[in-house]
Amino acid sequence: MEEYIRLFIKNMGVDSVEDIKDLYQDYMYECNQLVMEIDTAFKDQFLDHSYVEKIVHNLKGVSANLYVHDVYENASKLDDALLNGDSNSYTFQEILNLWHQTHLAYNASKNKIVHYFKQHGYTLTS
Repeated sequence: MEEYIRLFIKNMGVDSVEDIKDLYQDYMYECNQLVMEIDTAFKDQFLDHSYVEKIVHNLKGVSANLYVHDVYENASKLDDALLNGDSNSYTFQEILNLWHQTHLAYNASKNKIVHYFKQHGYTLTS
């Protein structure tokens, strides 16, 4: 994750870590909300694929924007499965497993983001 944050800083032409810390804080805040919504949706065995796909698509998009690669990759797989779910290409359990992988990737990335900024003297709330 550290290399992606450094790449983001370079590609954005930002001068310091301080200039982007709020972006990553906002990312975690927004994603925490999206994760709660997805968790709630998966409690229902009769999953509304289009509703969850919209939320997952948002998670994928904000992760791509801030170079949170592992979340983006996992959310992309889940997004694809949800788009094809109506044609019974994936079972509910397979989609749920993809969600668990995405959720784990998000938690791991979030911890790495917090750690990166802590090393640079900034405290982010996860």
